[in-house]
Order: sequence, then structure tokens, then C-alpha cells
Amino acid sequence: MSETESNSSNRQAATATGLQHLQPFDESTIFEEYRDIMTRSHEEQRQIYSEFKAFTDDVAAWVKAASQFDNFRSRKRIKTRLEWIKAKHGEIEGVRSEVVTCVEAVRAALSILGGITGPLKGLSGLVDDGLEGEDSSDGQETRSAEGMGPTQTCRE
Repeated sequence: MSETESNSSNRQAATATGLQHLQPFDESTIFEEYRDIMTRSHEEQRQIYSEFKAFTDDVAAWVKAASQFDNFRSRKRIKTRLEWIKAKHGEIEGVRSEVVTCVEAVRAALSILGGITGPLKGLSGLVDDGLEGEDSSDGQETRSAEGMGPTQTCRE
């Protein structure tokens, strides 16, 4: 036998034996498996999407709450600052009124000393200019220098 004849007979024998090991092709089984795989994949995608949607809803709620909390905190901070400014304004106003009272007491004391001893040397300009040109009807209570000892201050 020639070599080509033996190769072709071997191929026919191999093909005949190889076909015996193959099972018949069943399209319905393959389509069923494909449908099952796609159904599971679709379910997984739905679950992932619903988890993602819940997560984004939670993030949106957190953003809204954080914004409201920041607004509340900034309002509270502004209110605290305004209260502090009002308190400082009250303190400054108290110091101002004490200074005005002390100045009035010193002017009264200088006028008493000026009236008793005449114009004081070096202070005559203050006494003459400061008291004659002023009107004491500004609503401020003036304290008399009488009754103030050497250790007393102008503070009430």
C-alpha cells in the first residue's frame, strides 16, 4: 500500500472513532444555560444598582443634614459674637461714663480751688477755658469734689 492510501485510511479510522466520542449537539441546552447565566447576571446588576441607589440616597441625606448643621453652627457663632460685642460695648460705655464722671469731678475740684485761691499758676487756662464755656445740661450727673478725700478715686 502506498503512503497516501495508508494516511487516508488512518484518517478515516480516526474520524470514525472521534465521532463516536462526541455527543450529539443539543442547541436547546446551550440556550438554556445562556438564559440562566444572563438571568443571574441581570439579577446581580439589579441588586448592585439598588445598593448603589440606597447609598446615593444616604449620601444625599447626609449632605443635606451637613448643610443644615453648618448653617445652624454659623448662626450660633454669629449670635455668640454679637453677644460678645454687646458685652464689650457695655463695658466700654461703663468706662466712658466713669471717665466723664472723673473729669467732671476734677473740673469741680479745680473750680473750687480756683475760687478759693484765685487762678492757679499753670492751670489758669484750664480752669478759665474749661469751665466758663461749658454747659452742664448734658444729662450727666456731676460729682462734687467736696467729700472726696486724698485717697478716694473717681470710680463709683
